Amino acid sequence: MGASGAFESILGLHKKTREVFVYLRWRNQTRCYRDECLRKKLVADEVVCQVSLGEYWPSYQTPTRGGVIGEWHAECFEESFSTIFTRKAKAGQCYFCQKNIRDREEVIYGVKGIKPQPPYVRPEQRGHSILFLVCKKCMQVHDLGRISYWYRVNFNEEIALSELLEDNETG
Repeated sequence: MGASGAFESILGLHKKTREVFVYLRWRNQTRCYRDECLRKKLVADEVVCQVSLGEYWPSYQTPTRGGVIGEWHAECFEESFSTIFTRKAKAGQCYFCQKNIRDREEVIYGVKGIKPQPPYVRPEQRGHSILFLVCKKCMQVHDLGRISYWYRVNFNEEIALSELLEDNETG
């Protein structure tokens, strides 16, 4: 079995455990997700904005039990999404439809904090405020720019698998 076959076999083992698969793929990402970023590299102890998929738990600092969609330098995030997120988010409400988010409902959310040292994932010193909270229905209806793209890549197994295979073959 060649390297490509072995790689496909390993990916097959993770097909049913998408969160682990996406986490392992993301864990090695150290680049800013803004295409026009001049610095590109994200380093620990730097202020970053992280967008993740998770379950909303009102008593937790941020939603939990999900995976990271992407990470940007704070200024890159603000430049990229200032036209989408034009006002302050209200706690517990979807940014777009303003409905109250139910306990453990799946959401996309953004936080700003200090990038931790590996192997930790969640930004530190992020406080209790979030940049935005978007319900699942609005995730599918509203175009969130590159957030929508990275959500499809990271959480759609077929797209993620084909992109990883392409990456494996080219590099």
